[in-house]
Amino acid sequence: MLTRNPNLSPSPLTQTLPHELKSQFGQRWWTGLEPELCPGFDQQKKELHALPLLNYKNASRQDILDYFNNTWTLTELLFLSLKNESAFTSPPYHGLRHPLIFYYGHPAVLFINKLRVAGLLKDPVDLYLEKVLETGVDEMSWDDLSKNEMTWPSVEDVHAYRKKIYLLIHHLISTHPDLDNLKTRKMGPDTAFWSLLMGFEHEKIHFETSSVLMRELPVEKLETPFSWPKLNPTRKDQSETLQLTQKSGWQKISSQTVTWGKSFDASSSALYIGPTSVSLSSYLPGSSLIFLNSPKHFINFCVASFIFPLLFRVPLTPFIF
Repeated sequence: MLTRNPNLSPSPLTQTLPHELKSQFGQRWWTGLEPELCPGFDQQKKELHALPLLNYKNASRQDILDYFNNTWTLTELLFLSLKNESAFTSPPYHGLRHPLIFYYGHPAVLFINKLRVAGLLKDPVDLYLEKVLETGVDEMSWDDLSKNEMTWPSVEDVHAYRKKIYLLIHHLISTHPDLDNLKTRKMGPDTAFWSLLMGFEHEKIHFETSSVLMRELPVEKLETPFSWPKLNPTRKDQSETLQLTQKSGWQKISSQTVTWGKSFDASSSALYIGPTSVSLSSYLPGSSLIFLNSPKHFINFCVASFIFPLLFRVPLTPFIF
C-alpha cells in the first residue's frame, strides 16, 4: 500500500543499487579533510562527531580552522549517503524544496556571497553557480520553485566548486592578520569576520535540512556512510518514554517575568540564527507540566484537535512514542 510519501513504499527493485559516486570519486570525494584526519573524529569508535559550538571570543586561529574543517567534512560525509547522480538532481516528491544538489553546493555559495559583502573577498568564484545555488525555498508563496524544472549542475561541477571554496576559506583563516591576536581582534556581529562565523552555523542548519530531504528519497538510493555515528545510547525506548509521560502531572506556577533571546554580547557564533535582542515577557499564574512536553503529548493534542486529518487527510491511527 502506498503511503503519503511514495518513496516510503517498498522498493520494486530486487537488488540494491551500486554506489556509483563512490566508485567515480573514491578518496577524491573529500574536498577538505578526510573524516579520519578531521577534528572531531573518534579514533576508538571510528566515528566523526560535531565539535562543540564555537566561542568566538576566546577561539584561537586553530580553533576556528578546526571548527571549519569539522563542519565542512560532516557535510561531505552526509552527502556520501547518496549513491548516484539522480539522487542529487531529482526534485523531492512534494516539489516544495530544491533537489539535493542545491544543498550540496549552497553552503559553499553562502560563504562566498557573505565574504564578498563583508569585504573579505572581492570577486565571485563561479558567478553562475553563485546565482543558481544562492536562494533556497521555505515553502512560501513567493518562493521560486520554477528552478526545479531546469537542468541542475552536475555533481562533478559542484564538487569542483566546493574544492575551490574550501581552499579559499582555509587560506583566509590560516593567513588573515586579524586572527593573530586574541586580545586585539574584533569578531562580533558588526565585523567582517562575522560573515565567516555565519557560514559555519548556516552549514550546520542545512546539515539538518539535507538529512530530512534524504529521508524522503527511495531507500535504494541511500547508503549509511562509514564513520557515521551510531544511535546515541541514551535514547530511551518506547516503553520508557511511555512510562515517563504517563507519570507526568501538572504543577501550579506563579506569575513571573521571563527573559528570552540573545544579547549582542553573546559569545556564540550561532547568534545570527536566533533573536539578537533581549525581550521580557510577563506571565499570569497558571499550570505547567512537571516534565518537558513529549512528542506523545503533542501527538495526542493533534489527534484530538483533528489537525492531522486536515493536514494529511489520512485515517486516525494510534501513536506510541
